[in-house]
Amino acid sequence: MGPKILTQLRPAELHDIPHCVCLGELEYEQIFHTTEGFSPDYCESFIFDSLGRGDRFNYVLVDETDIPFGYITGGLSNLYMTYKPEAVIYHWFVNNHDGQYGRKNFGKMLITAFEMWAKNRGARSVVVSYMQQPGQERYLNRVFNRMGYQLNTVNYRREL
Repeated sequence: MGPKILTQLRPAELHDIPHCVCLGELEYEQIFHTTEGFSPDYCESFIFDSLGRGDRFNYVLVDETDIPFGYITGGLSNLYMTYKPEAVIYHWFVNNHDGQYGRKNFGKMLITAFEMWAKNRGARSVVVSYMQQPGQERYLNRVFNRMGYQLNTVNYRREL
């Protein structure tokens, strides 16, 4: 095992946007499989527009040099048309290639921070979506069930 690297979870700031765009591109390459290419301009605009909004959650995982290696973004929504909002995670991604930042469960750390934020804002539930690859369903069900999540909505997609 290599030297211990200090990591921290903190609110995203303007200077994090270029790093988050790079992470967004890695997320796209590893998870999203579409015929369209990644749009760094759209990604930058998406992050910029949501920073500083009380109904949005934007946090980054940073290393000891304060460079993000993970992020989560989400917000409040009346997705199910109820009096209390749901908290919806839009994107979450951690680039911990070969465990270079240690073996912590950074994804769970991001989701737990989002859950606390959502609870403090009166959300009635948290909705987590994940683009799964073929054969991942059992694994993802087990992971999310351990965290107290139940399968709720299934989305199907077709290219136009």
